[in-house]
Amino acid sequence: MLSPSTEYQLRLTEVRFATSLALGNYTARLRGFLKPHSAGSVHNFTLTANYAVGKGMWGIDLRNVRWTSPVARSMFDFRNVENLCKVALEAFRLLWIQPVPGANEGGAQLRVGHTLMTEEQGCNAFSILRSDILGLYRLDWPRLWPAIENRLMHDPEFWVSGFTRQDAVDAATILKSVFPWEWVRRRYRDSAKKPTEVGMWDVMQADQGFPAYLLARTAIGCVCKDPGWNYLITLAKSCKLLKGFPKGSSLLQRIAKEPGHIHQANFSEFLLQRGLLAAVEPTTGSGNAKHDMTVRAGDLALDIEMKALTSSDPARQVTREIADKCRKIPSSLPRPLVFFVLLVETSITSNHQSRPDQLNSINSDVFGQTTGVSCVVVGRIFVDSAGGPIKWGFDKFVFNEHAHHRVDEPLIRTIFEPNWQRLIYPLMPIIFTYNPTESGDKKC
Repeated sequence: MLSPSTEYQLRLTEVRFATSLALGNYTARLRGFLKPHSAGSVHNFTLTANYAVGKGMWGIDLRNVRWTSPVARSMFDFRNVENLCKVALEAFRLLWIQPVPGANEGGAQLRVGHTLMTEEQGCNAFSILRSDILGLYRLDWPRLWPAIENRLMHDPEFWVSGFTRQDAVDAATILKSVFPWEWVRRRYRDSAKKPTEVGMWDVMQADQGFPAYLLARTAIGCVCKDPGWNYLITLAKSCKLLKGFPKGSSLLQRIAKEPGHIHQANFSEFLLQRGLLAAVEPTTGSGNAKHDMTVRAGDLALDIEMKALTSSDPARQVTREIADKCRKIPSSLPRPLVFFVLLVETSITSNHQSRPDQLNSINSDVFGQTTGVSCVVVGRIFVDSAGGPIKWGFDKFVFNEHAHHRVDEPLIRTIFEPNWQRLIYPLMPIIFTYNPTESGDKKC
């Protein structure tokens, strides 16, 4: 038996999932090492963990532990091998988070579990994590996308509500060209205290550089269920459709540079699917200035300027954006111009204004003296409990009585029509900030 005074650091260097020879079950092959904190040799090992679908849990047969470097005889002691397996299994312990049903006027209330889940708990949870793996696993950045694809295909505890496993695999094929591993690493470095040493296990807020956080946490085995993946699968389908649309490819090339282009791509696909999208980034007629998109509904064509806002004072920001836009466009536009304001939630526990207060603050005052903008539409994106593609909601329409081009309200409401008829509550924002930061040494 190892001396109680000897503390070993345990690290995993590879986790590969696969289907098991036992029908319907899965395995995970782990590589790693033990290293004493004091001077000493590194002890490399491999082991195989088995997942029994019926029991919903991982286990390790001690006979599947192999030392791959010379070790002291004591390392073969049953108690030492058992302790190694116990610590390794902590990497697979699930943390699940569900919203508590109810009005929750004071903010979202959460129920958190760090135990085995029932099937019902798994379905109701909007987030399922292996938070303990952050203190164990060290994955090199170039292996980010192979690790993601391996999990999407074979990890039994990874799933996306409302989508199949194949949907996620197909999405990854597209997304890895949009968000290469170098981009994900760069976003982590931008927010790191020590940029030269940054890793996927490091602290990063979920709403910083989305989707870098989600991709890194998926690769390292942490994220198992998250509404952000509903958004990414929707985005991948948008990329596939827009690639063949005029100027669509140029929009897609800028997605990784600015989060607003992600929302623009998804909304363009939303319009394209309904046969309303006429053009992407049409010119305004003033220099190089452009609108985000043109929509054609019947005999009417109108331009849309889309703004994704996370401000605690959206009315002030909308007023500023409208004034800025009107300085860059001709005094007389050939078509009506509609501002689509997307209020993006950055946290389920945000300190920003409540949504009713945000909506009430956006009124006809945002137009000021301008006549170039005909209407402001305020919307949101979310995933409901049924999952599947992201849902679009349009909560407020504000019309400019002094606009050069007046627009018909029923027609505007037809263009900005929700892509759902019934919602399954509760609803989840795309990005949340529950951020497990466990990164300490695991000891044997």
